[in-house]
Amino acid sequence: MEDMTAYLTAENDGRVAVYDATNTTMERRRWVAEQLAGLAVKVIFIEVICADEKLIEENIRAVKLNGPDYEGKDSDECVRDFRQRIKEYEDVYETIDCDSEGDLSWIKIQDCRRYTINNVRGYLPGKIIQFLMCLHTTKKRFFISRHGQSAYNASGKIGGDSDLTPEGDAYAQRLAEFTEQVITRNETGEEIPARLWTSTMKRTCQTAQYIDHPIRDFAWTNDDLGGRQQKWVQMRHKRWNNLDEIYAGVCDGMTYKEIEVRSKPWCSCTTVHSPPRHLSLP
Repeated sequence: MEDMTAYLTAENDGRVAVYDATNTTMERRRWVAEQLAGLAVKVIFIEVICADEKLIEENIRAVKLNGPDYEGKDSDECVRDFRQRIKEYEDVYETIDCDSEGDLSWIKIQDCRRYTINNVRGYLPGKIIQFLMCLHTTKKRFFISRHGQSAYNASGKIGGDSDLTPEGDAYAQRLAEFTEQVITRNETGEEIPARLWTSTMKRTCQTAQYIDHPIRDFAWTNDDLGGRQQKWVQMRHKRWNNLDEIYAGVCDGMTYKEIEVRSKPWCSCTTVHSPPRHLSLP
């Protein structure tokens, strides 16, 4: 607590800190709030409740068993030990109370799919809540690909917003085949829901142009629809500015040789490094 308080002082300019502790009782949570009352900070308590036995089992085996406490030990015995730890906490645990703790700011997360938010307002607190609501406890597969060859790639230029070359277009067609055969299938070959993200650059959107977007019926277990099927646009295309290549400034549209020549009058170095580049993703 002392270290965190020091970090959040104006001298250190700390903006966000996470106090990783169980804080299992109302008294303990009041103490935390009182300790931070003298600082110009907003305190948000995060309570995670999980009653889904399957989810608990998966989390213990995927996360907890890899910790130093259980290294080299029998996995089943470790699961039983950790469940006993949970039982010990349950005996003394006091959940956040909407009435007696209604003046505090908190978010209560139930089984990673239901959220109760209390007394949270402001830009940064809102971003924290948004981040928490987008977390997943189950494994997800991500496929990352560069865009197909662009006209600027072929001519050795950086930046720009050029179209694909014929070779790049051929890559786009092969990527669509790979999407159908691999990305939208699980290990047994069954179709699964998937999404498509690209930058806003023409070369990335053109790389994704042959990927189909059929409407499918999918059902999820333990969702708020009770496992009923719902419509899903497969590989629905979402364009993100954040995935755009970093702008190269005055060097945009130049080759590395042109950058070197242009830089010589004002750079004493014999070697000029190119501006930072960001991998554009289809």
